[in-house]
Amino acid sequence: MGDIQSTNSDYTDDDLSFYFGLYKDYERALGAMSRLRKHFPDARIVARSDGDHDPRYHELTEKFDIDYREEERLYPIENGGAMVARMLDLFLVHPTRYLLKIDTDTAAHRRFRFLPSQNGIFGTLQTAKQGCQSVQGGFTGLTRETASLMLESGILLDERLKDPGTYKTESSYFHRMANRVTRTGLCGFDWIVGWAATELNLPLIGFDEVHCKWYAKNNVPNLDLEFAFTHPVYFDGVQTR
Repeated sequence: MGDIQSTNSDYTDDDLSFYFGLYKDYERALGAMSRLRKHFPDARIVARSDGDHDPRYHELTEKFDIDYREEERLYPIENGGAMVARMLDLFLVHPTRYLLKIDTDTAAHRRFRFLPSQNGIFGTLQTAKQGCQSVQGGFTGLTRETASLMLESGILLDERLKDPGTYKTESSYFHRMANRVTRTGLCGFDWIVGWAATELNLPLIGFDEVHCKWYAKNNVPNLDLEFAFTHPVYFDGVQTR
């Protein structure tokens, strides 16, 4: 875990795959994809509807040239890490050098000045009270090798991820996942990825090109374009969700 040690400033759009998970957020998806295409016109975009069959999502396919998948709901905790595994599976159908998972309330402001060169998972690092660390889920970057290793390991199919509360004394990560389940009944994307990275000895890398925090903690207007991406969306001093 730590900061970026080597960088790649020579990337092109062909090196990038962006991934959106969609669920009852068409308007936000429309805005997010519009802003993303402004800065990354030729990058691959994959979007997966997590059990939401809103027909308007199909409009995004042609408008923004995305690979759209309308599939079953996997976010509830009874599916464990299946949602994360499916994201990696779709990415690896046509892999690029980087997989960049962003939420629909994450804003693209400009292109990256650089990306990490070493393998790992990168973004805004966050540490829970229990001491475990992860990358904030508004923007989670993975190198191709990291995505492949995580999927092929089978760790995301671990049955414990379906009932983290039973194992919260076993790991601080399960404790954090259990808190998420208590609040929402949903899996904790960032904490599952953080746990898997720790188990597989994959580095979590602080990436200062993005600024992602939970809603109440993010007050970064980014008017000077210090950050390429912020979460949640923040424009002209007005926060929008």
